[in-house]
Amino acid sequence: MTEAAPPRNDVKSAAMPATRNPHIPLPALGELERGGPWQAIRWACFLGCSWTWVIGMVLPVLLLRDLGVWGWVIFAVPNVVGAAAMGTVLKSAAVSRFLTDRHATALYAFSAVTVGFQFYVVCWLAPGPWIALLLLPMVGMAVPEARRRIAPWLPAIGVAAAVLSWGAFSAAGRLEGAWLDVTCDTLPQRLPATDLWFLAPGFLTGFALCPYLDPTFHRARQATAPRTGRLAFMLGFGVVFCSMIVFTLMYAGVLRPLVNGEGAQTIAPPWRALLGIHIGLQVFFTVTVHLRELFRDAERRPVAKAGQPVTSHAAGPRRHLLALLLLAPVAFALLGQPHAITDAGLSAGEWGYRLFITVYGVFFPGYVLLCMAPTLRPRTDAFRLQVFWIAAVLGTPLCVMGLITGPMAWLLGLYAVLGVARGVLDLGPWGGLRTQSAK
Repeated sequence: MTEAAPPRNDVKSAAMPATRNPHIPLPALGELERGGPWQAIRWACFLGCSWTWVIGMVLPVLLLRDLGVWGWVIFAVPNVVGAAAMGTVLKSAAVSRFLTDRHATALYAFSAVTVGFQFYVVCWLAPGPWIALLLLPMVGMAVPEARRRIAPWLPAIGVAAAVLSWGAFSAAGRLEGAWLDVTCDTLPQRLPATDLWFLAPGFLTGFALCPYLDPTFHRARQATAPRTGRLAFMLGFGVVFCSMIVFTLMYAGVLRPLVNGEGAQTIAPPWRALLGIHIGLQVFFTVTVHLRELFRDAERRPVAKAGQPVTSHAAGPRRHLLALLLLAPVAFALLGQPHAITDAGLSAGEWGYRLFITVYGVFFPGYVLLCMAPTLRPRTDAFRLQVFWIAAVLGTPLCVMGLITGPMAWLLGLYAVLGVARGVLDLGPWGGLRTQSAK
């Protein structure tokens, strides 16, 4: 996944590396590349819970409704394998620091959109006091002193969140309605089975590439020794996250009426309590860890050679982007009609949900594919960005038509656009780096 090997550090600089990244500062000194079983467990829970958000807890419900159990399978397998592989692909913390330094803006955008997505879904499915609950991490992470005090405890908080979700999972298994949508003869498929073949390449590509833009993943990779990091990623996604989406498989039939626009009153009170604990905890944790990356304004790190502190500042205009992302779903919940049915047979809330999914289906994997992954021929960063934006502009309407208006065969056009764009980078005669002799 690296486009060039990061510079080798000597012993001193490896222990105290410098960074130019203004948005994703290095972990605190006590977090740098620690090893051991407890570190693997705590960072595994951190990773699994930071990735358990409104895609893993809601999208399988829609897939089971539309495509049956195989819809969940094509979602789960690439998701678990793709995210777990990041711990092996990024062989060291230095590789992760190299990527976060070079692609800081893209990582920042990933966290900003992810936070906005959490707010959107809460406003859609559970407006009211839950919105106020999500404002608490904004306050905590925006205050530097509070952020410094809370941040070291986040991996341990991830362990607690995982344990509480497992407790809710265990209790829910004894309630009526558990595993309702698992048997194929319980729920008719809304879409033809051939749509599985149209979705599968998108899930495979998206879940294989999007993790490299998640700054919380890089945080965990930079805080763990190589062997500990690989183990943390394998446990985090092969055990913690996998168990969470199995829980989604259990409650999909219970949550289906809510995503279809029938309201929370269709859910029995015991289910409401358990889903409130699980979904509330996981969304709260995800928002907190991503806001940690977004709101770390200034951090001082002594540089090994000069011994002088370096201060990095997050750009102010990007704060306004985040504010707009959070304001939009609140306005949608207060002024819109999230349960109105559109011409495509979807509620307005689900229509907006799928629009968010297009960002994770086009922009983020497209950026990793075209701007981060190494190419057969050397390309300038400016040229790679141009190719990416052209592909994103052409591919977004195709993704919207495939996921929202139908038929899903439109997604084949998106895959073709990304494939051609990648071919231009690998084989085209344009946008090459000038050689020393050319100069």
